[in-house]
Amino acid sequence: MKGYPKLFGWTLILTAFGLLLSGLLLIPSMLDFRLEMDVPWRLGASARLMTAALHAGVAFLMLMFLGALWSVHMRGHWRKGKHRVSGSLLVSSFVLMALTGLGIYYFGGEGLSLGASIAHVGAGLFGTGLFLWHGIRGYRARTAKDARHKARQVARKTPLTLVASRAEEAAEEVGVKEVSGPSA
Repeated sequence: MKGYPKLFGWTLILTAFGLLLSGLLLIPSMLDFRLEMDVPWRLGASARLMTAALHAGVAFLMLMFLGALWSVHMRGHWRKGKHRVSGSLLVSSFVLMALTGLGIYYFGGEGLSLGASIAHVGAGLFGTGLFLWHGIRGYRARTAKDARHKARQVARKTPLTLVASRAEEAAEEVGVKEVSGPSA
């Protein structure tokens, strides 16, 4: 990603993966405790507490990444009109996840907290798909742009190469042994 440190993109992807993995590990406990569904497996109490703390910590790290993305990536590409739909949906899902993440713990009523839990899981799963879609679209656009740039470079060099080779051929026909440019 232009305008960011070298490992920014990979660190962002690793953070998103950690957020997804910790969230997926917490879903069976949510289904068991909030929706009272029978699940074949869920984390134990201490593992659930550690995973929830890890999920919250990685979520704060992701919010810091979103702030960094806002300053260069989002604003610059919005002005250029690039990937507005996927970017807007992705940002909306992150905002929804942040609000519902707070709501799980701080909404007063049990019904509101349950609704926040369901919305949080839905936004997380939907956001994962959006993150992949947005990243793949960006990668394809960058790859196509790089290919067009290389083709333009080749097109620029080709006429000069042809002129030089034709000059050498003409010199050989006339009997000149060396072709040199104009002297300064």
